[in-house]
Amino acid sequence: MSRPRVPRPATPDGAGWYFFESLEREPLGSNQRQRGLIALGAIRGEVNNGGFHQFMFNSSGHLAPDAAAAAHEAGEQDLERIITSAMSRLGQPFPTDRDERQAILERVADDEFDALDREYYALEELNDLDAVMDAYVWHHADDFFDR
Repeated sequence: MSRPRVPRPATPDGAGWYFFESLEREPLGSNQRQRGLIALGAIRGEVNNGGFHQFMFNSSGHLAPDAAAAAHEAGEQDLERIITSAMSRLGQPFPTDRDERQAILERVADDEFDALDREYYALEELNDLDAVMDAYVWHHADDFFDR
């Protein structure tokens, strides 16, 4: 299956969300770096909407390992640490199955993710995560854009 690609924009500004939105329309055939971008966008959307508990509970929670790997590759150690810490609340190996994650989350205290949510929100205040996503796409342009 061919991987989805889009025309390359003129500058890196907005490239992360530009590609993320195109993948939402055509997610099949995405490669590892594209899945990493999808995962970063999903985490940002879900955590900002309802915290890590919501992210892990919803269908996109299976993307947590991809988000951690993308954060690592992007050099965002604090983001990677927060994501892996949230993942560890669900045990090892990380349950990618939604039903399994939801069953575990039923046994996790409601406030278990609160400190991680606050750390994440503080990180977003200090770092331009849009620029991180843009740079991730731009530095791996061959994985995202038509030649």
